[in-house]
This record gives sequence, C-alpha cells and structure tokens, in this order.
Amino acid sequence: MAFGSGFRSTDRAEPCKKRSHRCKAVELHIKHCKTVKNEIHRIRMVSQYFLKAEKGKVYAKAIEDIERILIEKSLEYCSGNKIKASRLLGINRNTMHAKAKRFKIDAKRFKP
Repeated sequence: MAFGSGFRSTDRAEPCKKRSHRCKAVELHIKHCKTVKNEIHRIRMVSQYFLKAEKGKVYAKAIEDIERILIEKSLEYCSGNKIKASRLLGINRNTMHAKAKRFKIDAKRFKP
C-alpha cells in the first residue's frame, strides 16, 4: 500500500487504529463503491439504448440523451444563465439556445 493510504504497511489490509486514517480509508471505500455502482448503472443505461433505439440510431439516441443531461446540469449549476452555461460547456451561446429549444428545456425553471 502507498504511504498515507490509511492502511498499515503490513500484508494484511487491516485498517489503522488512528481516527483520521480510519476516516480516510472509509472515504476511499465509499468512493470506490459509488464508482462501481455508477459503472453498473452506466452499463445498464447503454444496454437500454440497444433495446429501445431503432437500428442504426443507437449512437444518435445516446448522444442526444447525454447532451440533454449536460445542458440541464449546466443550466442548473449556472442558475439558468445560458451564457454562463454555454461557457462552462465550451459551446457557442447560440448552440446552447438552439439545443435548449430542441430539447424543450426552459432555463427559467433553474433560476432561483
């Protein structure tokens, strides 16, 4: 194990007794479990595209859904400000406006 990883340098993976080290080990374990859970969820989501989408349109459907999520999350993060959200995503403000219109996303719902 690497120095400072929260485990003793013995062969066994026994947590250290110090509170700060134990907390770090628990945090790393929780982060790992969330990552694995997210990966399983992503695999299930991708498999749904193969079942639901028309032949030859799997890629387009997946990209469309990801774009929708990115636009909604960026607008949420920027409190509904399309210009800030477009800068965050690295796209032109006109592209942001067009995609929000295409996906029927109302930026006003994200304003406080």
